Amino acid sequence: MFKLLVERMKREVVDMDGAALLNVIVSSDVTRAKSPRFLKMLEWVENVYLSQGIDTINLERVFTEKYARTGQAPCWKTDSHWNARGHLWVARELMKQVLNKNSAHRTREK
Repeated sequence: MFKLLVERMKREVVDMDGAALLNVIVSSDVTRAKSPRFLKMLEWVENVYLSQGIDTINLERVFTEKYARTGQAPCWKTDSHWNARGHLWVARELMKQVLNKNSAHRTREK
């Protein structure tokens, strides 16, 4: 069912309207271990979007890697909502995506 939903969304938004789609897998509390089943589900979701040619940012992966490297959490200690650091990390990932897309678009125009 989910695969069909993504296929239809691509058909109606990208193919018919010419708009770009970006899938963002949102992260929660990276200070807690995730089950292998949960991580496998996230990977499956990411792959469904990628199979349709829809760019994806996996913030779970980004946040987990940054947290492991810096020891600084992107969420509050009392709940999983993003703190200022988390918002900064998201902004940077989105900016990278936009800049990469614009760069690729300019290269194709030449």
